[in-house]
Amino acid sequence: MKTQNYLQRIAELKILYRAECLEKRRGIPSEEKQSASQAIAAQIQALSSFLLADSVLLYAAFRGEVDVSTLFDTAIAHGKKVYYPRCEGEIMHFHRVTSREQLLPGKYDILEPSLDREIYIPDQDFHASVCIVPGLAFNRRGYRLGYGRGYYDRFLPKYNGTKIGVTYDILLVERIPKLKFDQPVDAVVTERDLYLVAK
Repeated sequence: MKTQNYLQRIAELKILYRAECLEKRRGIPSEEKQSASQAIAAQIQALSSFLLADSVLLYAAFRGEVDVSTLFDTAIAHGKKVYYPRCEGEIMHFHRVTSREQLLPGKYDILEPSLDREIYIPDQDFHASVCIVPGLAFNRRGYRLGYGRGYYDRFLPKYNGTKIGVTYDILLVERIPKLKFDQPVDAVVTERDLYLVAK
């Protein structure tokens, strides 16, 4: 009974935090989001984990998320393989994309690759790889507040590359309610700073 009450309390806290963070994000002017996104992408481009990566896992920004689309051009220009997520049921797979035109509106109207694109298999990638992880909010310990669907929490345990979370500085928070299956990232990047997560 105690476990059930605890889980319910965490779920309620996440709903509350999510609503607060969404309101904060909606309050950021679009020009500030754009400049912050550019600053975040520039920091990531300078990281050794990105520079040395053979594979880069990105995402298509949705409803005010940090837009890291410029990383696609940089990665392609340097001969890296680029993958974007596609959700099928409860599972999220990453598929290779060589052109932005290969991204089409999919689930939740988020741009995603088609099912026939080359799939990324985490346990068969023996090269350097980096995954840029979106989140509504992060804390300095690398834990994220997502949208409650759990796609990244199911994917990240199978992923052995470097995980970099991105968020606006105003959404870098002190506390995030978490459960044992919530997956931390290796670093969090905002427009103001880079936070490496101690293991």
